[in-house]
Amino acid sequence: MSDTAQRSGPAAGGSACSSTGFVGRESLTRSLEMAWDRTRRGEGTTLALLGGAAIGKSTLLSHLARHVGGDDRAPVVWVVGRGGDLCRPLAAVEDLCRQLLGDPAEPGEAESFSVDEVEPVAAGHCLRDALERASRRRPLALLVDDVHDLDPASRTALSLALRGVQAPRLLAVVAGRPVEPVLRFTEGFPAMEVSALATPQARRLLRESAGRSIAPDVERRLLAVAQGNPLALRTLPNLLEPAHLDGTRLLPEPVPIAGDLRVAFERPLASLTRPARDLVELAAVSADGGWTAIEAATDGRAGEALGEVEAGGLGRLVDGKLVFTHPLVRSAAIAAMSDHRRRSLNRRLADVASLPDSTRLLHRAHAVAGPDEDLVDALVDAAKGWRERGGVEAAARLLERAVVLTGDDARRRVLRVEASEVLALSGAASAAREHLEAVVAVPGPGSVGAEVQLARLEALQGDPFGAWQRLRECATLATGAELGSVLTSMAVPLGMLGLVGEVEAQASLAMDVLDAGSVAHQVATVIHAHAVVSLDEGRGAPLVAGLPELDALAAVDHDPQLGLHLGRAQGLAERCPAGVDMLTALIARGRGEGARASLAMTYGTLGDVLVRSCRYDEAVTALDESLALSVATGQRAFAPFWYALRARVRAIRGDATGARGDLDAGFGLADEFSVPGARYFLLGAAGLAALARQDHLSARENLEECRFFEEAAGPLSPNLGRWVPDLVETHIALGRDDLARSAAVGLLEATAAPGTARWTRAAAARCRGLLAQGDDPRAAVEAFEEAVRTFDATVDAFDRARALLDLARARSRSGVADSDAAAMEARYAFRRLGADAWEAQVDDGVGRAEDPGLASLTPAELRILVEVSHGATNHQIARRLHLSPKTVANQLSRVYRKLGVSSRTEAAHRYLSR
Repeated sequence: MSDTAQRSGPAAGGSACSSTGFVGRESLTRSLEMAWDRTRRGEGTTLALLGGAAIGKSTLLSHLARHVGGDDRAPVVWVVGRGGDLCRPLAAVEDLCRQLLGDPAEPGEAESFSVDEVEPVAAGHCLRDALERASRRRPLALLVDDVHDLDPASRTALSLALRGVQAPRLLAVVAGRPVEPVLRFTEGFPAMEVSALATPQARRLLRESAGRSIAPDVERRLLAVAQGNPLALRTLPNLLEPAHLDGTRLLPEPVPIAGDLRVAFERPLASLTRPARDLVELAAVSADGGWTAIEAATDGRAGEALGEVEAGGLGRLVDGKLVFTHPLVRSAAIAAMSDHRRRSLNRRLADVASLPDSTRLLHRAHAVAGPDEDLVDALVDAAKGWRERGGVEAAARLLERAVVLTGDDARRRVLRVEASEVLALSGAASAAREHLEAVVAVPGPGSVGAEVQLARLEALQGDPFGAWQRLRECATLATGAELGSVLTSMAVPLGMLGLVGEVEAQASLAMDVLDAGSVAHQVATVIHAHAVVSLDEGRGAPLVAGLPELDALAAVDHDPQLGLHLGRAQGLAERCPAGVDMLTALIARGRGEGARASLAMTYGTLGDVLVRSCRYDEAVTALDESLALSVATGQRAFAPFWYALRARVRAIRGDATGARGDLDAGFGLADEFSVPGARYFLLGAAGLAALARQDHLSARENLEECRFFEEAAGPLSPNLGRWVPDLVETHIALGRDDLARSAAVGLLEATAAPGTARWTRAAAARCRGLLAQGDDPRAAVEAFEEAVRTFDATVDAFDRARALLDLARARSRSGVADSDAAAMEARYAFRRLGADAWEAQVDDGVGRAEDPGLASLTPAELRILVEVSHGATNHQIARRLHLSPKTVANQLSRVYRKLGVSSRTEAAHRYLSR
């Protein structure tokens, strides 16, 4: 559920607030206040507040709300999570959108937004748009408390919205406990830890809460019990007698609240009258604390007890819901109930006609004690309906309850596998694994399928080697179609490990054992074609072109990762439009079914194909979606591949800071999960980023590691990583033509094979031009002209623009006409792509045909001369270009000789007056 309050947060019960202000929270409050001040200047951000139960997170949010609320132009939007498997999907997002759109800028503006009832991706887009529109009107603070208790669909939608929002006047602060769903949600956001109070601050709060002197020994004991928790420090004196505090009477054992903070609310709960206690317990068991349902369950007597609950500081009525002052009130109420009492309360709520049918069904499921196959049938049917509408979280919780209620062991195995499939689709990988592990622990029907699902989850969660080992062991037991499924499932973990040749071998074996024409055989055929075209494009392109008519949607049902193989195979075979169409159809299907785990992979692959097509704006949008979904669905181990692609786009567009951020995140995850396949692509992107800023030494370091990867794992198609021309250019710029020739060998040899991709042939021509420009300028011109002709003007726009830049420089040096025309076309192409850093290089070495001395300089020599013209010394140049001072001196001597000058001043004057 979501309990909301405008401009003032929920009651901060148990906080570290006192008459003198915050105790031990001064630095955190200052940080939050400064974040808001920056937001008002247009530097908004998203922050995470992480800490244990009752540690003071809500108090900090309340303080920030008061700080923000001092500016009447700045609204505060609150949402507080309240969990439970009865929670309606997207309730919190619905609440947020209602707050954000309550004051539209123009009549009818709110009608342009609607929250889909079950689909978090669409809801995330809606919330993102609402946040952007609201923050354009005035600065906005979005405060999310207890994010761990948000319904999973809302958590996914909110994550997507915050990761994709473009709102410089938005400050979002998300508070929650450091549990797995929250850590996934907050990954990549700056985080502040709300830790236990230090001893001096804890002592101060304890004394203020007691309001009387405490014996030293007693104080030390209470401080040890409280362990710096503000709720414990404020509550302990109220749970003890004055004689306990002054030491005249021994403390009770165990000391109240020790190890269980719920004790803080036991006495207030116990003091309630029966009607008031009934009200609190119904609210605790209900889906969202909705007042209408609670009133109906109490035969209209709830109003009489509400005043007592509010007076006791346990809850209050907000926006038609009974809101607890602290989440532990609900925990304490539930912990104090007997199983019989919980079932009785659920039974009463199941009879409330105003509740949705699915919620009433779940209340019924929680109201029974033993097996009930009729109820299991109803739960399974309801789950099917939710799944068809995209509500996989709702479907998952219905199936999980069905697992508990069935008395048939065979049926329980089937339900566990079905529940695990739905949980995996929704991104609840850990819960899915628990069900699968229960199935494989007892061999029987469905064990192989469960093993395959487990391996897929293990790979995407960061253990590709373990997944491969599981599948290898499973292959020894499987036969027929089961064996084919095992073999094809090896593709993702093997690809993550960089063993593409092994992917081809296993897919080929799968094709041999599967029935031709079956969906499983189609999947194996696609995976095989993807592997082959990644190794040898001349051999693989015909396989991709000859793929049979594929029921792609049915195939994805068989293998959720098929979108990866299908899209990348089309991209590598230079069938990008077909790849985009297929992936777009799969995304539409995945969104309709709420298959967010599959969507993360498909969006990322769409980003890959769009990057290959130079459709960078669309690519970034797809990659943003993929990264947000990867985090939300526990696929962090595959995220480095998508970070590499986004870093490449940012490098092309000259966004050095953005590229560096993506590379740092990608390398961090690739190293954390030991994913060498992702590291290969990250290194290629890092090399390109270094070239964009003309840092050739860093470029060489990264790109040489790409070459080492292929030497160790086996050669790959030049069209896969596209790093060879960058390494050739780097070595030539550093004056190492010998290393440049060595780096180009594989690419040049690949063009001799039939069916070589257009990009490979064009890139090879460009490399020949780069290698020839020092010894045979006219041959270089001819090679660059061939590259420009071969590259596609649209699909290969970036690489063609680089070839045009090379051509303009080569024509200028050799005295051939039309260098200005090539430079102008290159400049236009870079500008159209947004490649500012590359556009800035267009005039470097172009248009100097009238000065033979300048035209004769190599790129490395010209870089030295440019730095000299800026007044840099040899040592400064060496540091900037990552060269030794001796190398700089030698290069500069050659510059003097070619220009016919004898001093730095003369050389600089010659360059500047060109």
